[in-house]
Amino acid sequence: MPHRHRQFSLFAKLILSFALLIVLPFTLSMRLLNLTAAKNIRDNTSEYVELFSRQIVINLENYFDELNRLTRTTLLNTELINALTCTEFETPMDKYNNTSVINKQLFTLSMQQVNIHSIILLDKDNEAYVTGIANSISDYPRFFEIADQEQIRSAAGKLVIFPAHSLDYLYHSDGKPVFALGRLIKDQNYQIAGMLYLILDCNDILNLIDVGPVLKDNGGTIVVTTSNGSLVANSDGLYGEDFSADVFNRSDQYFTVHSSSSTWDVSVDIHVPTDKLFYSVQSFERFSRWTTRGLIIVLILLSVYLSHRFVRPIRKLTQAADAVRDGNFQIQTNIFTNDEIGHLSQSFDLMICKINDLIQNVYTAELHQKQAQLEALQQQINPHFLFNTLESIRMKAVVNQDIEVAIMIKNLGKLFRITLDRHHKNNLVADEIKHVKAYVDLQNIRYDNRFSLHIDLDDSLLLTPVISLIFQPIIENSILHGYEHTNEPGDLYISGEDNGDSIIFSIHDNGIGIQPEALAAQNKMLQLPIDFQEEKDIYKNIGLRNISCRLMLEYGPEHALYISSSPGNGTTVIINIPKAKKGV
Repeated sequence: MPHRHRQFSLFAKLILSFALLIVLPFTLSMRLLNLTAAKNIRDNTSEYVELFSRQIVINLENYFDELNRLTRTTLLNTELINALTCTEFETPMDKYNNTSVINKQLFTLSMQQVNIHSIILLDKDNEAYVTGIANSISDYPRFFEIADQEQIRSAAGKLVIFPAHSLDYLYHSDGKPVFALGRLIKDQNYQIAGMLYLILDCNDILNLIDVGPVLKDNGGTIVVTTSNGSLVANSDGLYGEDFSADVFNRSDQYFTVHSSSSTWDVSVDIHVPTDKLFYSVQSFERFSRWTTRGLIIVLILLSVYLSHRFVRPIRKLTQAADAVRDGNFQIQTNIFTNDEIGHLSQSFDLMICKINDLIQNVYTAELHQKQAQLEALQQQINPHFLFNTLESIRMKAVVNQDIEVAIMIKNLGKLFRITLDRHHKNNLVADEIKHVKAYVDLQNIRYDNRFSLHIDLDDSLLLTPVISLIFQPIIENSILHGYEHTNEPGDLYISGEDNGDSIIFSIHDNGIGIQPEALAAQNKMLQLPIDFQEEKDIYKNIGLRNISCRLMLEYGPEHALYISSSPGNGTTVIINIPKAKKGV
């Protein structure tokens, strides 16, 4: 039975809530107003106001007792007291740490009571630490005029109540009327360590008092003052320019009840207009009876309509969520209202679209991964067969005393091993140089020692990690195209330079060079971004575009190859590798 309400639909709960929150208070307020005699109204209202006044005082006492208990914890906080009494610091960091301790304790204190507007803590040198909405004091004389330190010292450690005022002594003031509570803080030697002030919104204390419906309906006013008549709070919001309690002086036309606290320096005055108390309600009772019934019917119908409008998009969202639960990721709610439900529905639609895209991407990626695994398994057969076959041919050449052919086959085998090895993405520059030397030796056998390879690299550069097959394809491209239609000897240069943030490798030849139009087209091709289809195939073909793509994939799009050349002056290929990638 206690959880039976959970079985009701949201629509039914909304209608029931509207009925309870509107019909019931409305009916009760009418009942209170429909008193039959002015004398009974005076007697009953007077008794109610007196009881209510006493309850307000009790609520205030409980409220101040809680704040008193809360602030007394600061008297036992050794860390805070030590921070307040510390005035000499060896370094600025020590002062910063000391301030952090105080601010942390102030924050902890403010979080224990949500009604605190701000907290001001003064150390023994009157240096202020402020937390809350305002963060610093702009007018110290004005602050001390309101928060009298002498009054706190004479209170012997008790909590002192300061009257209502404006926050014109703080840099950031929201203009709301506030009052303050202050108390003295002493160290272990009973010496003054500082003073603590709690700044409280006057409206918050009125919310705590909770002005009853009888007072509201009859124009009643609640005024909270100190024992000397200083204003603390007023339910009418009338504070005057100087926050004086004189603005609340009432004539004989008001019924007034006064109550004082026995434990705190606070009093409560309740003022109710006498014309409202003695107003004849007999004719109003008959009128209000039918009016109330009509309004209740209208409110119930309005509640049903508003509940239906509110629940309809939630039902659509629920149905869409059920469809997604069943595996339908194509559904959309199509709710475009500008309220929270509309934003929730639009976020739901966007989330479903992203989930659907993610599912498609994962599915596609898995297909590509399986295809790549299949191709890798198929390609594992070819290198083993090729190496064994080349070794057999080389041994046959050795047996036949054809040493030159045997050397060529041996170098070719080395090249194939490096080219077909897919397991190591990175090599050292020294390994790449060995690869280039083997390739040039092989070409010199073919071209009768036509090419000379010149290496100008420091030992530190030789130990730099680079992606595999980075130099040999460039040398190969130089031999195939740089010396086409000419029988001149070829000089091939590989040099490097450490520029601090990056390493620049230059591969130069003294070949025929490249025409400007062709050079521009080559550099444009090398700078093109990598699309997905090309990314799948860049490792299948070895060339300048392949090297540029792998450099961009490994180091970023700004590290593509760059070619410098002119007709008759040879060609230079520039490789730029960031030092941050060394060792990757």
